[in-house]
Amino acid sequence: MDKLSIQDLFFHYGIEIPRRFSRREKDFFLCGCGKVFGACGCSMKYVHRKVKGTDAANLVIGDVEKADTVLIANYDTPAHDYGNPMYYYPLDGRASLMASLVPTYAPALVSIMIIIYILWAWRKYIDFAKRPLLSFLLVAVMVLATILGWLFSGNVGNRINMNRNTSGVVAVMAILQELSPAARKKTAAILSDDGCYGHAGDYLSRSEFPCLDKKHVIVFNCVGNGSDLLIGYRHDSHALAKEAAAILKGSQMIACEGNALKYSSFSFYPSGILIARADTDTHVVKNVGGKDTDVDPESVKELCDSLSGWLNQKYQSR
Repeated sequence: MDKLSIQDLFFHYGIEIPRRFSRREKDFFLCGCGKVFGACGCSMKYVHRKVKGTDAANLVIGDVEKADTVLIANYDTPAHDYGNPMYYYPLDGRASLMASLVPTYAPALVSIMIIIYILWAWRKYIDFAKRPLLSFLLVAVMVLATILGWLFSGNVGNRINMNRNTSGVVAVMAILQELSPAARKKTAAILSDDGCYGHAGDYLSRSEFPCLDKKHVIVFNCVGNGSDLLIGYRHDSHALAKEAAAILKGSQMIACEGNALKYSSFSFYPSGILIARADTDTHVVKNVGGKDTDVDPESVKELCDSLSGWLNQKYQSR
């Protein structure tokens, strides 16, 4: 398999395999990703286990135990928001959760209220023997409300997901393709499951590889589109963030502590940095649950070229 360009990677893994919501969709996507990593000469391991009631599976590329640097990207995709925009804050897990509550749960609450109202105000009119047509219509409305409430409450995967989370996966692929054999021996990667919800894949990675706390972890999160390139860091990873900022010209370093770490994949990697693109002032990523079709392949290529060059230089003599 020939080396793929950034545009080809987005086409194959963002358009041809756009949705990774069900277990079947996720496994099909990981099989496709395996072709790219296999062509790079990387070893792979499929880690699959139930974590906190969630059927999670990660694809591990390379030898995490022996690596110095570990690249991590979530590969699953969020639910479709049906016009109720779910704003996403890559560097603030709590803000992301709060922004998703109304779009996720309001449809179900409206559905319940409709059903309760019909049962309270129209219950006496539900009599198929005396009023078959009216009874049928009332029951049909309640059934329809139940179905729509279920559909609109985060139970249908978003169809196209170019930025979240395809862009992070593409970044990992592009970097590994450009690494020298020496750098590849010192670099591993994990495509992590369930990053949009319960973070079961991150729990799985931590239980499988306790050594992650001693690694240089780089998490890619929505790197496909946005006016600012952001580097999130924690106290333990300040030095790594400064090193990355020197490589990634024009990037902003953002400290992530306290509430910002809650409900986020980044909270699982205290020695890591998080790289994302977002709007200048709010650090928000829009359209993650809607028309997530806008990415800038050239910006992603520039990011990947800088990081792969940095890793090649870093490990050239090892």
